[in-house]
Amino acid sequence: MPKFNKILLLMALMLSVMTAAVSQTSMQSPLQTGTASLSGQIKIGGNGFPGAVVSLMGVAGQPGQASRPGGPPQPPAGQALTDAEGRYQIGNLIAGSYRISVSAPGYILSGSAQTIQVGEGQAVRSVDMTLAKGSVITGKVTGNGTRPLIGEPVTLIPVDDTGKPRQMRLPGSAMNSRTDDRGIYRIYGLPGGRYQLSVGRGDGRGPGNASSMWQRTFYPDATDPEGAQILALDEGQELTGIDINIASRNTYAIEGRVIDADTGSPIPGVLIGHTKTAAPRNNRPNQPNNRQPQQQVIEQATDSSSNESGEFRIEGLTAGKFTVYAVRDRSGSSEYYSDPVPVDLASSDATGIEIRLKRGATIIGSVVFDNPADPRVQANLPNMVIRAASRPDGQAARGGGGGGGGGAGAGGTITAQPGPNGAFKLSGLSPGLVTLTLVDRNARGGPSGLTLLRIERDGADVQAGLQVGPGEQVGRVRLIATYGNATLRGMVRIDGGTLPPQMRLSVTARRTDAGEGINDRGARNVPVDQSGRFQFDQLVAGTYEIRLQVPGAGRNATTPQTVTLASGAVQNVILPLNVADLSAQPPRGTHAARKGPG
Repeated sequence: MPKFNKILLLMALMLSVMTAAVSQTSMQSPLQTGTASLSGQIKIGGNGFPGAVVSLMGVAGQPGQASRPGGPPQPPAGQALTDAEGRYQIGNLIAGSYRISVSAPGYILSGSAQTIQVGEGQAVRSVDMTLAKGSVITGKVTGNGTRPLIGEPVTLIPVDDTGKPRQMRLPGSAMNSRTDDRGIYRIYGLPGGRYQLSVGRGDGRGPGNASSMWQRTFYPDATDPEGAQILALDEGQELTGIDINIASRNTYAIEGRVIDADTGSPIPGVLIGHTKTAAPRNNRPNQPNNRQPQQQVIEQATDSSSNESGEFRIEGLTAGKFTVYAVRDRSGSSEYYSDPVPVDLASSDATGIEIRLKRGATIIGSVVFDNPADPRVQANLPNMVIRAASRPDGQAARGGGGGGGGGAGAGGTITAQPGPNGAFKLSGLSPGLVTLTLVDRNARGGPSGLTLLRIERDGADVQAGLQVGPGEQVGRVRLIATYGNATLRGMVRIDGGTLPPQMRLSVTARRTDAGEGINDRGARNVPVDQSGRFQFDQLVAGTYEIRLQVPGAGRNATTPQTVTLASGAVQNVILPLNVADLSAQPPRGTHAARKGPG
């Protein structure tokens, strides 16, 4: 027993180090810190429970703590891990109300979560809570009576006494439950209550958005929620044998072959994809523009490949309108493309479909930097990707190519990576207008400073796009890029009152000078922290319009400022916000000033 306690203590110490790192990261957020503290003990069966995570979340209305409705979740105001005796302590709290939650996989709190009020400098002690073993629901999922189904999603919905869904916070085991390789699922750590259980997806899609032959089925064997049997679960109870034999759908297949468009010869080893579409949502024919409503993509997958005879077969599809196509090599090494072939599945398989491969155009060029001495150029060159989006002649700018974004069918997107000297080659492009972009694929969570300034062919500006013909080879294309190194930072000055505590401001910077680069056309946006400060990093030298974004206010709630940045400069700006003027602005979306028909 002493050895077991040492192991628990070691685990608690290790988790404590991890939690300390999380807490340190949280301290870098705009949340305020204070001098209050909270401590207590988490127990189970009268004994301390080690390794539980205790979190504090600010109650709505407390400055800097609670999430605003519909906004991003805020980090905990404080967090701690219980030690070997189940004790915890959280410090650096500002005065306010906090909701205490405890996380321990497989366990739940006995009773409801507590809400504690703390004063500035107050040390609140003996905030103890008790855990209980969570309840369990487990069973097996089969198809057609005997076949165990693997990886099927299991959905658990809390319901009230009338069988209607109700709000309840469920453990992760319920939110992400799937059947294992035996068709078995197990949902644990549940509070007692009434539940409705179902297996499968209601949209008919399987993994990878492919069609599924299995229909969503409610326990024990209903295909409609009205026929579901409600599961009554007592605290700590384990319900076993909650088995479901899932219902199958009527499914169909698409059969065909891949051939060379010029010779008619079969082509083996070609990946085949499909897209299922439906009528556009919210179709508004009286839109004040000429854009045609776009088909809604409800399913997309790569399903099959052509055999030695060029033949392919896609199975398990539900009725609807499809397109099938050859999936192009995203690396840009393939020299061929295919137009998407429409297929209408109604009540039987579709056969005799031909996918005709055509020789596409090729673009050869190089990426050139106007600041090649910048160390980021060589360091990040392996991370850069050139994307070519091909739009067939006569197709609307937002029309899509039938094959979707995976470089499939006419239109679509293919990519290439520049070599050590910046050279690149993009092949298999369908004829039409090709637009090129340059991205840093490792730039996640923030801008990298990489900016594509312009695109040239034989010295002429072609940043609007390259017109290519069938099988044409286009050379001497240059993508001129740079890395931004200027910084713009500033402060929002509040005049004439105070802002609501939950209001979140942001600032946009849009480049407006004649040297505007291709990547500069979309405005950069950064949040304003609680002290009113904001900062843009890695901007390209040029002239920018700086505008304060105020939730619920019109675009002209504040006057924009114009700032000119030099290369490598660090510049400060102050953005005034008069609360009195803001309150006089009509809410965003007000149509009072617009005249209706007649």
